[in-house]
Amino acid sequence: MTNLYKKKHSETVTRRAMLGAVVKILTLLGLGFVAVPFIKFLLPGFEDDLSMDIDISELGINESMQVEWLGRRIIIYRRAEEILNNLKESADGVLQDANSMQSRQPGFAKNPFRSKRPEYLVVYTNCTHLGCEIAVNPDAQQSLIGFLCPCHQSNYDYSGRVLSDQPAPYNLEIPNYTFVAGGIVRLLPSQSA
Repeated sequence: MTNLYKKKHSETVTRRAMLGAVVKILTLLGLGFVAVPFIKFLLPGFEDDLSMDIDISELGINESMQVEWLGRRIIIYRRAEEILNNLKESADGVLQDANSMQSRQPGFAKNPFRSKRPEYLVVYTNCTHLGCEIAVNPDAQQSLIGFLCPCHQSNYDYSGRVLSDQPAPYNLEIPNYTFVAGGIVRLLPSQSA
């Protein structure tokens, strides 16, 4: 009788262990199916194309447009010929960083216009002082000041270079972009130009 009890008891333990293992496996599978969407949401999509094409063909001289890209606002400004002539002149003493040596910008922007095409400026709208949104200077008569920071009165020229003795320490940041057609600007996520 003891032998029969041991045999019956060992079958029960084996069956109990098997059912416990099945329940554990099904629980883990269920948790996996629930967790995968949350994990995918939290991780960035590396295969996503983060570039953005903007049509600037309708942009007139001394006009600007703003776009939202990757959580930041960008101004695209079309400059007049007299503004371009003023930017060519030496600005030593008037600008903090006239040659943009301390600025965050792609390599193509290391010129007086800080752009690929002189007539178009593409720039982030965040002031380099405390990140306030800058605005285009409504006073077209004042050719040196192109952008104003309403928070702490930092002034920038029409290339986004900060004037001397301003609260902002650096020039406005330039995003990476390229012209894909005559009137199409493509914003690119990386800094490699």
